[in-house]
Amino acid sequence: MPAPSTTTPTRITRAFAVLALLAAALARAGVSLEVSVEGVEGEVRDNVLGYLGIEQNRGREGLSDAQVALLHRRAPDEIRAALEPFGFYRPTVEATLERQPDDTWLAHYDVDPGPAVPLGAIDIELLGDAQHDPAFARLLRQLPLQLGAPLRHADYDRARDAQRRLATERGYFDARFTRRELRVDLERYVAEVRLTLDAGSRYRFGTVRFDQGAIDDDLLRRYLPFAEGDPYLAGRLLELQNGLTGSNYFAAVRVVPRTEAPVDGAVPVDVQLTPRKPQRYTFSSGYGTDTGMRGRVGWEWQPVNRHGHAFATGIELAEQRQAGSVRYSVPMRDPRNEQLDFKGSFTEEESDTTFSRIRQV
Repeated sequence: MPAPSTTTPTRITRAFAVLALLAAALARAGVSLEVSVEGVEGEVRDNVLGYLGIEQNRGREGLSDAQVALLHRRAPDEIRAALEPFGFYRPTVEATLERQPDDTWLAHYDVDPGPAVPLGAIDIELLGDAQHDPAFARLLRQLPLQLGAPLRHADYDRARDAQRRLATERGYFDARFTRRELRVDLERYVAEVRLTLDAGSRYRFGTVRFDQGAIDDDLLRRYLPFAEGDPYLAGRLLELQNGLTGSNYFAAVRVVPRTEAPVDGAVPVDVQLTPRKPQRYTFSSGYGTDTGMRGRVGWEWQPVNRHGHAFATGIELAEQRQAGSVRYSVPMRDPRNEQLDFKGSFTEEESDTTFSRIRQV
């Protein structure tokens, strides 16, 4: 008696497996979706697209018809929220969702932003030492907020942040906003900005400490663009860092104001310095039509001593020219811009018709 056939059940099992794989693939692929927005352009349109959940989910694996419908229902509110930072509080949004012949969903939004709400009141107040600071007076004249102009939330943010940044740069470390309001009256359709900055007292520069062991502090203090007790100004610290970096004494320069530990209204400053290797050698070679093959060797020694003196010498050898130089430099009262140089040089040239030697001291 022949054994029963297993061909048919096997084929059925395989067919179910194929169908299951196809269903899983379709579920992963999800529905096809396109999003169209009209009526706004530029950064306003970019912000709308950034707010739209249906745009952010376009192309997501496993997106279903029900999810598309839900995202579409949320879209008008998302568009309104995206328009508010640009002052548009009375928009109209026409939203449609249609299935195309190729089975793709098309979500279309026709946006009329309406008029931007104007600024009807701007009240910016300064308290503390900043009331008498000319830098704050200049800043207030330059703020991007103007009466009657359309409200832009970014302008309000810039006006607030500019005051906070200036306070930090000029040593008002206790500054805080006691009033920070942006109001939109939808009935009167007007916006109001009210800011009060209590800057407190302006801090001063305190003692400066140099953390290093290569150069006398007396020389380093000549690089200071401020004196102890001067009003704090962050730009002066950058000048100090640039000056010390340009001195060629240090491989790294870090200037750290101790704003968290003031002493009697003064901010101590730590200058952390990493000395560089004092001696350096340079080598170069080349060819010139007037000199032939040439090479140069240089030697620099800086600092020579704790007073910051520097020494440099170089020798150039060529087929038709030999030269050498030596320089010894001493930093003066303002070492960033003044130094006393002692120089000497030697040059010897020859050609088919002439031979010359030149010495300078």
